Amino acid sequence: MKIRGPTELNQFLSQSLAWRKQEIANLNIFIKSLNRPHEERLLRRCAVLFLYAHFEGFIKESAEAYIELVSRQGLAYERLKTNFVAIGARSAIREAGSSNLMRLHMGVVEFLTYNQGNKAGFSPDKTIDTESNVSAKVFINILDTVGIHVDDYFSVRMLLLDGGLLAKRNAIAHGEKIEVDHDDYLQLHTLVIELLNHLRDCLENAAVLKAYER
Repeated sequence: MKIRGPTELNQFLSQSLAWRKQEIANLNIFIKSLNRPHEERLLRRCAVLFLYAHFEGFIKESAEAYIELVSRQGLAYERLKTNFVAIGARSAIREAGSSNLMRLHMGVVEFLTYNQGNKAGFSPDKTIDTESNVSAKVFINILDTVGIHVDDYFSVRMLLLDGGLLAKRNAIAHGEKIEVDHDDYLQLHTLVIELLNHLRDCLENAAVLKAYER
């Protein structure tokens, strides 16, 4: 789907989140249907990996969709918030940052000085990097990239991200024998659903309010 406006973004995010929630819900039903404790323990461990996969997948997919929407507005850099200017200048900044060559440093200055009247262009699939390990730090960086404020709702729940979802996912993925009890899994399930719902709401509101403009 081409994301050209708020309505298309809403449709895309709703569809993406709906099938992810359905899979998670189906897995919960399956876990509850088991009568043998050892089977339930095993499936809860697997379910943590499943929760994380949908968590990372939706974050990347939704952020890329929002960047595509902004790119399709055809605005010049001078009309966009600084995070989008930074996206446009990122490759030049990275190249200059690892070099002492003056021409590369001048390239960054020239972009920021003379290119602001040019139409902005981004490659959504090359902009968002989940680093295959969405910690609170990585998540905040993605929010900063798309210009979403890290509000109290995000901040409170991110306290559970590193020590809960990410810690358990990494331990299980690396073959460690850790227990995921019923309460642990419910907490992680609630955390993922709440964070993804809030991210969707923030992106949809930003699109409607044109929060990407200066």
